[in-house]
Amino acid sequence: MQVTYKSPQIRSLTGLRYIAAAAVVAHHFAHPNSSALKNLVAHSFLGVTLFFILSGFILSYTYLDAQPQMKGDKGKFWVARFARVYPVYLIGILVSAPLVLAWDNHSKLLKLISGISSIFLLQSWPPGHVLGQIWNPPGWSLSAEMFFYLCFPFICIPIARLSSKRLAVLMLSCWLIGSAATVGYIANGAIARAEWMFSPLRRLPEFSLGIAVAVLWSKNKSPRLLHVLAPFLTLASLILLIALMCSSLNEAYFFNAALSPIIALLIFSLAYDRGILARFLGSKIMVRLGSASYSLYILHWALWYEISAVFKRLHFIFTNDTLQFSLCFVVLTGLSCLCFIYIEEPINARIRNLHSAWRTRTDKRDRSQLNASSVRERTFRDEPATTGKEVSYRSDA
Repeated sequence: MQVTYKSPQIRSLTGLRYIAAAAVVAHHFAHPNSSALKNLVAHSFLGVTLFFILSGFILSYTYLDAQPQMKGDKGKFWVARFARVYPVYLIGILVSAPLVLAWDNHSKLLKLISGISSIFLLQSWPPGHVLGQIWNPPGWSLSAEMFFYLCFPFICIPIARLSSKRLAVLMLSCWLIGSAATVGYIANGAIARAEWMFSPLRRLPEFSLGIAVAVLWSKNKSPRLLHVLAPFLTLASLILLIALMCSSLNEAYFFNAALSPIIALLIFSLAYDRGILARFLGSKIMVRLGSASYSLYILHWALWYEISAVFKRLHFIFTNDTLQFSLCFVVLTGLSCLCFIYIEEPINARIRNLHSAWRTRTDKRDRSQLNASSVRERTFRDEPATTGKEVSYRSDA
């Protein structure tokens, strides 16, 4: 029987995942006309930062108890995360294969190395991000996420045991360390974008910040004042975030954890599930879309080009970029929902059930071996040991 460790779903945060995925899709393919919307789309890679912080928050909320201890063991956690993300990730690689093999201009050797590293989720580790640009480029973030998952059982409990003051110091440290790229740009006027944006180690502060925010939230779930303030904090943080994204600031001001305090405040306040925005994000349709957001994010790159190719074959001529984006985005969302319902969820459940069954068989075998060993030991102690005519009993029991 499969054992799960479920906390009540924070519906508004599930809906927020869809907004983050949609922002990344828009960053890659939307071409708005107004300057403010152009800036908004150009800075929408910030959706990845939101994903990383939200990932740390949700994992802590789900897997940490009040002790604080981790629910279940590390093996079950890692299998659950693998089952959750890898099957659709692999589908993303397969779907991108026609694009890579037919249209990509990199050498065959580099394609092969990139493909192998992508299969093993290592494409973000080599410097320069060359390997992460070939096979399903959005998959680079899964390379980082898997690293975060490996770290989580070792860092979550020490963070959870910190006092509120030390949590605040940790969150400030995560922000400062994660903002090093922005500081470098301010100091030098230039920054090596690929070296900072795609490095799992340099994105770890965002994930750690999400864990710290979840722990701080769990320590402050009850105060009535926070429940009253939560809707206003949510709207204020969202308005500030959108205003900054619509500005003409250089993209370096949005790298990694630079705006993480605003995102952390948005997640923290939304987690109370209070206010108009929380009700909208927690609505039935948004929760369903949020559940399919991972499929949308990981499949959108390859599917976008293939959907566009289908439209071209059908002689769909778009005279308006906004219309083309809207139609393709609707199709992408529909395909992502189908993928979630018929592929992602069933395979996830299948892998976890297989692992649970294997653990059950292993535990039974271990118990049987232990019982058999105990029986042999008792029999050995109770049987007389004879030497010639002398009868003696072992006294080492």
